[in-house]
Parts: sequence; C-alpha cells; structure tokens
Amino acid sequence: MAGSLALIILIAGFLLIEQRNRRQRAQDAAVELKKIEDEAFASMAETKRDDAYEVSTALAELRDARDRAGEIATSLTDPAPARALEHRLDEAIVAVERDLEQTRLRERLLDLANSYRIKGAWPSEADELAFPLRLLGLRLEPGRPDDDARVLAKHPHRKVMLHALVQLQRAQLLGSTVTPPLDAYVPDLIAAAADDDGWRALAELLRAQPRDLDHDLNLPDSEAAEIALRSPSTADLMLATFGPDPRLLALAHRRLGEHLDIEADYFWPRVVAARAAFNVFEYATAERHALVALGIAPSSLWPRLILSYVALVREDWQGIDEYLDPVIREGYNPRHLEVNALKAAALAKQGKPEAAAEALARCARVGQLRYHLLLRTRHPLDRVAKALQEAGVAIPENPVLKPADPVVPVPPAHLETPTPETAVPVPAPPAEAEATPQPAEPTPPAP
Repeated sequence: MAGSLALIILIAGFLLIEQRNRRQRAQDAAVELKKIEDEAFASMAETKRDDAYEVSTALAELRDARDRAGEIATSLTDPAPARALEHRLDEAIVAVERDLEQTRLRERLLDLANSYRIKGAWPSEADELAFPLRLLGLRLEPGRPDDDARVLAKHPHRKVMLHALVQLQRAQLLGSTVTPPLDAYVPDLIAAAADDDGWRALAELLRAQPRDLDHDLNLPDSEAAEIALRSPSTADLMLATFGPDPRLLALAHRRLGEHLDIEADYFWPRVVAARAAFNVFEYATAERHALVALGIAPSSLWPRLILSYVALVREDWQGIDEYLDPVIREGYNPRHLEVNALKAAALAKQGKPEAAAEALARCARVGQLRYHLLLRTRHPLDRVAKALQEAGVAIPENPVLKPADPVVPVPPAHLETPTPETAVPVPAPPAEAEATPQPAEPTPPAP
C-alpha cells in the first residue's frame, strides 16, 4: 500500500514537472517566435526594393526565419502559433521573390541603357529591350496603348521603363527590329502614360521617321522639341537620344556649367559637345570633350569614335588603331559601320589594302559609304569614304541604301574647309565650364 502511494506521488510529481517544463518551453518558444517575426519583417521593411542585392539578402533571411519557425513548431505540443508564423513568412517569401524578379528585370533595363552608352546601337537592341518590358507587365501589342499605360501608371519601376521605351523607339527607328513592329505603338504608349508635358512632347518627337542615310535621330524643329528640352523629366534623356543639334549643344553646355556636383554624370553632355565641335571643324575642342568623356567611361565607344575621327583628320593612322582596337577586341558590334570603316581607312593608309578590304566586308550597310563620297551629308563618314578612295580601296556596292530626299552631289573638296553656308556657329560654353576636371569613374563592365 505504501509502495503504491509512493509510486502515485512520484508519477504526479513527474507530470507536474513535465507540465511546468512544457509551459516553460511554450513561453520560450513564444519569445523566440516573436524575435524571429520582429527581425524578419523589420529587415524586410528596411530593404531597398530597387536593389537586387538587398532584396536577395532579405529573401535569404526570410527563408532562414521560416525554417526556424518550422523547427520550433515540431518541438511544441501546440504548434499552431509557430505554424501561423511559418505561413506568414511563406507569403512574405512569395512577395519578395516577385519583387526580386521585378528588380532584376529593372536592372536588366539599366544594363541595356548602359550597353548603349558603352557600345552604341547594336542589331538586336530593340528585341532585347522588349523582352524584359513584357516580363515587367507590358503587353506591347499594337492598338492597345491604354492597357499598357495603366500598368505603367502604377508600376514601381515606371521611370526606368519609360526610359527603356525611348531607347526601344530610337533603336527601331534606326534599324533594329522587334516582332511585332512597335515604331508606331511606342509613341502612343509614352503619350498615354505621360504625366507631364515633357513626356508628351518627347512622344511626339519620337514619331518622326529618319531617312535611310541617317545615323542618328534628327531633332525636329518644333514646339515639342522646345518643351522636351525644357522639361526636367526629359531634358537629359534628349542628349542620349538625338543626334548633334545646336539646341542640344546649348543644353549640354548648361549641364557642363553645373559641374560643381561631383555626383552628376557629364558623359552625354561631353559626347554631344564633342560631336558638335567636330562637325564645325573645332577639332581641338572635340578632342578635349572626348578625352574627358573617355575618362568618365573608359570602355565607351562614343568618345573613341570621336577621337578616331580627329586622328583621321590629322592623318594619325596609328592613333585610330589605338582608340578602336580595344573595342574591336571586345566585339561590341562586329558589323559596326563606323568602326570597321575607320579601321579600314587606317589599314589602307598604312599599306594594308587586303586587311582594309576585310574590315569593309564586315560592315553592315557598307553601301552607305558610296553616298558619303558624293553627298554633303555633314557626317564624319564623309572623310572616311574619301580616305578609302584616296588609298585605292574599293567600296562594296551592296546593299546601297537610297536617301528619301533628293540629293545634289558635291565635290570631295567640301571636306577640306567650312564655307559660310556649311559652317554652323557653336555657342560658347560658360567660362567656368572647364574650371574643374570631371572625376573619372571606374571602368564600367563590358555589356
């Protein structure tokens, strides 16, 4: 009897201790779950959603928190609180995974914008831009701009997407293809999604169709151009979108006059100023601006082309090699007309006609060079074509693209000196624009 009583007391004591331990474990688990919840969701709230690295880090932390909540659930008699937190964390993970995908698509669009800055236009540019834009939610189906405009209006990456649409339209108009063609649709979409006069004006400018011989988009002489140039939301984008123009040059000089901000990006103002200076025979000025642009973006083709044209004028054939060989090795665009034509001229002038012919054979739309021999196009390729002719290099005939407007042949002598009819005054930059050298950026990665 006494033994049975002792056993009952022992079992009761054990159960009491176990109950107390269970309550303590539940309390400890509740504290741990609260800590997991606070840390996970606080980290998520602090994450910059437009930074893929930060979003990836937050996603890893959420997954770790979910696993810890699951482990706690398996150790509890009543796992409901832990399972509830685990479910909430699962939902958060799905949302962050979606954010991460969107952020990576945004960064892809930024990479494509940087690719244009580094290597210029390339054949598949329009198609490569349309793909991430569609994944970000745009249908890009002609005839339905209002549907896409509604998506853009509430999209967290709206600004980057609008910039990408401008790049897509420029690429299409200058020969890059996408299926279905969107050259009539994109301006409609930008106009429908515009929230200010600058974007509406830019949409109107992007409706202009270039001629076959145009290497750049020409800025129309219209009120829309003035509005887009004045608008803070579109002015800088104009510098990268349209070819040399006195109005763009004036904007570039204004930007260079704001050189005190070390964080500002002066690459496109320098490129615009360099190209405009070359076109009016101010070669030293063109060289100076191009060298500064090269310091900002050492791997960019844009300043290297300008410096190569200056070397061509000076008959510095090895200088052309120095500026272009790095981009040829990188294979930015193996069929780039200007790169291959300049390289061919340098090779021909150095007594290598066979290598020059091989370089010309790589050119896309090489037949354009024949027109540059005869027409007053006021493009630097005029000089390249003349140099090839002087060196006795035959320019292939096909394909030869005909300009949309009637043209009047002019003698090659127009390449030597400007005339009052062809010379265009360059507005002088502010006196202080060159006072402070521009800081060189780290070399951007090759696209």
